[in-house]
Amino acid sequence: MKRIFNRSFLLVAILIFGIGCKDSGSNQNGETGEVNVYYEEETAAFEAYQHSDYQKCIKITSDLIRKDSFNASNYYLRASAKWAEGDGKGAKSDYLSSSNLDYRVSDCYYSMGILEMFLNDAQAQRYLEKAIENYKGPGKGVELSLIKKKLAEVKERLNRKDLNPKN
Repeated sequence: MKRIFNRSFLLVAILIFGIGCKDSGSNQNGETGEVNVYYEEETAAFEAYQHSDYQKCIKITSDLIRKDSFNASNYYLRASAKWAEGDGKGAKSDYLSSSNLDYRVSDCYYSMGILEMFLNDAQAQRYLEKAIENYKGPGKGVELSLIKKKLAEVKERLNRKDLNPKN
């Protein structure tokens, strides 16, 4: 009797689990379809970026951000595309959004530091120092040695400006 009960219980459990799995694949509202479309759009944005079609990448990521404003990777990709298009201010804003959502924080600060190197060395220094502060380790983004090299360049320029304020 005990064996029959265990088999019956197992059969019911498998049946319920199977129905649950079937239902979790999609629902009447087509949510899985929406997830697939979203993923396809993310892939299209990344491919556009890889093929240097930055305007297309910006358009797709902007649409994705409107759908999900908490997906930091879309801000990061759009920032990179804006930077490639010469929109430093827009890139900086998106890098800040990405870092505020805790995505590739060190890389975001590094990128903002590089952007600021062309505008404001003191601000570049602050961003590069934040990049070092948020560094996660080898293989996790921009290498520490590169960040330190850029920081040294900025500090050297700042020191030259301090020694010779007319330049």
